[in-house]
Amino acid sequence: TRFFEMLGKETKKVVYGINEVREALDLGAIDIVLINDDYDEKVIEELEGLCEKTGCKIQLISTDTREGKQLKDLSGVAAILRYELH
Repeated sequence: TRFFEMLGKETKKVVYGINEVREALDLGAIDIVLINDDYDEKVIEELEGLCEKTGCKIQLISTDTREGKQLKDLSGVAAILRYELH
């Protein structure tokens, strides 16, 4: 819910899409990674490893929830940033 609120109000403090999330992780800019629980397991493991290195959290979101369905429509992976990147 927080991600979607920020997407509407603070668009420069969120990213979505696997490439955008990876780039923000490389910069250490992510606070929380949100990923659908049915996303590719190898990608989930990769992101978990990157989160451990940068000190961010990762949260799996069920596609059975309204937010999970919305996230899936946005590519299935997104992040809330620590600071603006754009």
